[in-house]
Amino acid sequence: MSALFSPLFSFLQDNTLRTWDPMSLECSFVLKETVDTEMSCFGVLPHLRAIVTGNDDGSLRVWDLSSGKHCIAPVYIYIYIYVMYIY
Repeated sequence: MSALFSPLFSFLQDNTLRTWDPMSLECSFVLKETVDTEMSCFGVLPHLRAIVTGNDDGSLRVWDLSSGKHCIAPVYIYIYIYVMYIY
């Protein structure tokens, strides 16, 4: 499949991520977050047919596009920022 006909993706404040057909502009698939957390970003992994979402609770979720389910348990990322002062 060429990049010209790749699906389009969007996520909304109702905590859904949607795929869109680029030719008809119709919604073809809806992924709904099932826990009380908000999606804040996403990335597409076309070679794995998966989407990764980042959530406001610090978790990453991998979604299988064929089933619409989480592929693996949520992974929590904690970022620690260290500040070094140079005198």
